[in-house]
Amino acid sequence: GHTELDQLRVSGVSTFQGFVDLGDNKRLRFGDDQDLQIYHIPGGDSRILELGSGNLNIDANDLRIRNAGGSEIKAQFTTNGSVDLYYDNSLKFQTIGYGVTIYNDLTVGTGVTIYGNAGIVSATSFYGDGSNLTNTGATLSATSGVERLVTTQLTSGTMVDAATDADLTFDA
Repeated sequence: GHTELDQLRVSGVSTFQGFVDLGDNKRLRFGDDQDLQIYHIPGGDSRILELGSGNLNIDANDLRIRNAGGSEIKAQFTTNGSVDLYYDNSLKFQTIGYGVTIYNDLTVGTGVTIYGNAGIVSATSFYGDGSNLTNTGATLSATSGVERLVTTQLTSGTMVDAATDADLTFDA
């Protein structure tokens, strides 16, 4: 059958065996002050809105955020494990036990400051003229050819990078 009501108040548990359909801008509201709301805006966004003084917590052992079709992962959060961020279903950023891993290139707008025990920066190549490098122990100047900067644990003697196009020598 069919029952139409203008208002229905139920005390206790309600069980629905099918869908609950709400029109655009109609909200599911939770709490005495309706602090939590879930709704859809016509022709646009859908929202989960937390209006109370507390936090909106999502409690799950493992949490994935995927595209609407469920075919691509956008983010994944694993309990006692990594936080993974994806671009076009390809892992790009991942937290690990001692820091983070960035897959492929890292582009920084203005500058990089590295903090840590050793302050070590490692890369396959560096670009620029070296004019902003500090604490190198020597003055760097550009010469023709490819420039290379090599560091070592050497505590005495001379370290020489004998490249065919240019040499950079540090005397300990």
